This record gives sequence, structure tokens and C-alpha cells, in this order.
Amino acid sequence: MSADFDFSELRRFSAALEAGDAALVKNLKTAVGISALKGKRAWQAAAKGGRRLRAYPFSIDYDKVQVTAGAISTELGPNLSRNQGALGIIEDAPGGVRSHPQRNYVEAEKVIESDLVNGVLKAFDDALGGAL
Repeated sequence: MSADFDFSELRRFSAALEAGDAALVKNLKTAVGISALKGKRAWQAAAKGGRRLRAYPFSIDYDKVQVTAGAISTELGPNLSRNQGALGIIEDAPGGVRSHPQRNYVEAEKVIESDLVNGVLKAFDDALGGAL
């Protein structure tokens, strides 16, 4: 390693990471929650229009964002306790179901895929005070 290497920028970045830890977790939870909400809306919009499954789109929701063991997560999809929520089986329609696969969740995946990356990057930038 060269003796003339300047570590000052790396030290400032490390200090910013430590100071921004609480803000970062809060911002990441917000990013995941917003992406889940947008995904929920996209999934519901894709699922609307079926004559027999009129209540199904309204069964799609997401759980409160959780922080556990260093992971930030939520679950998005049909809620079994809501009207027609158990009919989420139509999404991939395995054998024995008299329906072709709906795959409405693909629309949610598209929305979340782009939105979540942007949200996470913004969460880091905001927590570090624009250091990125």
C-alpha cells in the first residue's frame, strides 16, 4: 500500500454512515412502504375487470413494513382474510383450477422494480446528507 494514499474521504464517508444509521433505517422503511403501496395499486388495477372476481382486487394489500435481523421487508398480495382473498390461487392457476393464469402480480413487480431502486438510493443519499 502506498504511503501517500489519502483516506480522508473514506473516513468522512464512514463517519457519515455511522451518524446516518437511524435516519437510513427510517428512510429505507419509507422507501419499501411507498414501493409496496405503488405495487399494490398496480396489482389491483391489473386484477380489475373480471366478472366473477369483482372483490378480488380489493383483497390485495401489503403488511406493515418490518425491520428484523437486519432486513427490511413487507408482504404484498391477496389477503386471505378479505373477501375473495383466498382466490389468489388464480395468479398462477396450478392444475385443478378452472382458470387460466392471471399473473396480475407482474404489473406490481414492474412498478416495484424501478421504484424501489430509486427509493433506496434516495434513502441513502438523504441519510448521508447528500454525501453520495
